[in-house]
Amino acid sequence: MAKPLLKLKARKLRKRGKSIKDIAKSLSVSTGTASLWCNDIFLTKEQAYRLHIKCIKGQERGRILASEVLRQRRLNKIRQYEDEGLNQFKKITKNEFYSAGLALYSAEGAKKSRRVMFTNSDPKIIKFMTSWFKEFYNINISKMTCSVLINISHKHREKEIKKFWSKQLDMPISQFRKTKLVKPKNKKIYDNPQDYYGTFTFAVVKSTDLCYKILGQIYGMLTTVYGIK
Repeated sequence: MAKPLLKLKARKLRKRGKSIKDIAKSLSVSTGTASLWCNDIFLTKEQAYRLHIKCIKGQERGRILASEVLRQRRLNKIRQYEDEGLNQFKKITKNEFYSAGLALYSAEGAKKSRRVMFTNSDPKIIKFMTSWFKEFYNINISKMTCSVLINISHKHREKEIKKFWSKQLDMPISQFRKTKLVKPKNKKIYDNPQDYYGTFTFAVVKSTDLCYKILGQIYGMLTTVYGIK
């Protein structure tokens, strides 16, 4: 199409309230050319408002797309590292398993109560530790008691939360002790309240000697392996 005709079409589109960018794209010309052809045409307030809203929506779409790209990159990176972890621990020795359990207990286990107790909010870690006690100390779920600690705002979900942990560990509800309720100073708002299951604690019955033994093993591990005195 000849330039004069393109210019005429561009001006008609501009008078209809089209953006310079859309005009340039529609006529396959540069935005600079389209702007030059239409620089003496003033939009009505209504046309300018519509373009403004369109621009905002376009920017919002751009932000959403950019956010999704970053999200996918993050998920891909997480999957990459998970695969690396699975490959690294395809085969785990008993010594590695034992050391991992000691390290977890040294961080999350009771050390001053003279009783073996372990607390965490992650079901996988709780399962790891119950398996650890069974593997190395022949202590089954039946020799444990447990309790959950939840925010008082979830009191109405107490039965649901107990059922969740009971199912995760195949532990009868009868082994659960009284639920502990926490009333924080500032009311906490949960993004996904239905996914909140509080903090789980299990305790080994009659475990004073076992507690001393585990603490002795932790002492040996930290002192010998890491040189911490």
